[in-house]
Amino acid sequence: MHWLGEFRAALFAEWTSAGLPEPEQHLARYRQELAGARCPLDLPFADAGPLDRAVVDRVYGFGHVVGTALAGLLGVTGPPARAAADLCARFNLGISLVDYVCDESDRLDVLASLEPFRSLAGGLGRPADLRPEERVAASLADGVIAELSRSLGEDRAHRELARLYRAEMATAQHTLTSRADPADLEMDLRVKSAGPFILMARHVAAGGSVEVGRAGSRDELAADLGAAVGTLFWLADDAQDLWIDLAADSWNLFLLRVAVRDPRVVAAPPGPFRDAAILKVLTEHDVVQAESRAAVEALGMALAAAGLEPRDIGDQLGLVGAALVLW
Repeated sequence: MHWLGEFRAALFAEWTSAGLPEPEQHLARYRQELAGARCPLDLPFADAGPLDRAVVDRVYGFGHVVGTALAGLLGVTGPPARAAADLCARFNLGISLVDYVCDESDRLDVLASLEPFRSLAGGLGRPADLRPEERVAASLADGVIAELSRSLGEDRAHRELARLYRAEMATAQHTLTSRADPADLEMDLRVKSAGPFILMARHVAAGGSVEVGRAGSRDELAADLGAAVGTLFWLADDAQDLWIDLAADSWNLFLLRVAVRDPRVVAAPPGPFRDAAILKVLTEHDVVQAESRAAVEALGMALAAAGLEPRDIGDQLGLVGAALVLW
């Protein structure tokens, strides 16, 4: 079976076994909501690249739909839910542009010279003529920081965003032959990929007035839920990009799982023999099944802690499942 097909089959087998709603029944609604969440910002749109209008709308729309789903799961409705979804959309667009600068244009040092990234990274970077996507990324980051500061507190928002940005920089700088501790690598990958969902969920919860959960603080429940949802999309993204990341000499979770079991495989010369060896390790150790099972179980535990039953929140979970299907 094709690698990506194997991953999807394993993930949705676990999803269905956990009693979560069938994603296929929510695909039309997801597409409709995605199409209705066009980016309203006045940006320097381009005919290609990260500011291509279709790309921007897709990235903004995904953040908006996920923000809407998180709001529904956390019992936030009305204007606070719509405002939170917009923040999630802008946050996701900003993250996408930062990813592009770090991974595609190789101008990490330029980004680090801009506020607010300079303050988040604690460095200076080098001055340079800025590209449109770099200016937009900085502007979006300013807005997101201001809103998260109001909902979570200035010190906490800055601390958490600095953690995300430093994880982004760390993963961009490590190659597959870097002598980095696997645990540190995994933590950076996790913070970079799932961390934004945690912040989104915390922001959403802070804007609501409905009590959620049987135990634990609203913020803790939101963080656990955001982590669970974020991990699912992290797995989907790294499965989608496995061979892209390998060719780019970049780490992702599945390559890290292979390297931990046999460091020689990932470090081997590029070619079909290395690809086959990577697939062999993934298959022999049931990595896809193990990661899918753990991610779905974490979502179930987060829902249970919040006192949520899948049958009562099928619309929100259905949106999440549909987004995973179409990732």
